[in-house]
Amino acid sequence: MDGVYYLFGLLGIGVILFWSIQNEKLPPGSKTKGILAMRDPDTEEKVEKKPKRRPIHPAMRQR
Repeated sequence: MDGVYYLFGLLGIGVILFWSIQNEKLPPGSKTKGILAMRDPDTEEKVEKKPKRRPIHPAMRQR
């Protein structure tokens, strides 16, 4: 099991290193890409609100 945790740790470090090397040459303030990219709140699309849940049928309620 320790080997699995070690593998996940190495994989995480690898992802972070790859992302940092890939985005190192970008100028400050520009958009980043990839799984670790930050969202820009100015250009981000509005997220629709989730619809309200329907009420539980009285026969399905727990007493």
